[in-house]
Amino acid sequence: MIQPRTKLTDADRQQHANEVEVFNLQAVHTQKIKQMELDGKLADIQGRLESARLARESQERTKNAELELARIEARWLSWLRIPITIIKLPVYLVFGVAYCIAVARKHEPPDSFWRFMR
Repeated sequence: MIQPRTKLTDADRQQHANEVEVFNLQAVHTQKIKQMELDGKLADIQGRLESARLARESQERTKNAELELARIEARWLSWLRIPITIIKLPVYLVFGVAYCIAVARKHEPPDSFWRFMR
């Protein structure tokens, strides 16, 4: 039967110290690897967040530009309605007189007349 030794030799102490040092170095190495993995994941998440923020800002700028363009177009269209109305007014007066004459003669105007009046 094997008897346990009660005294440690210098070689045993040195071997134990070496094993402890190896274990500590491996633990530090493992911690550094885990920290690097976490930093990589964090950088990836931050990159995605930044990309999403930039995309959102780009969409907002595009929508704001489209709204501004719509405002400008509406302003121009409101100004262009005035000359169109000035040109159409005498035509409507002539067609109104023609309609009165058609009613007086008991004649119904065709559908093309009503389409033009719209």
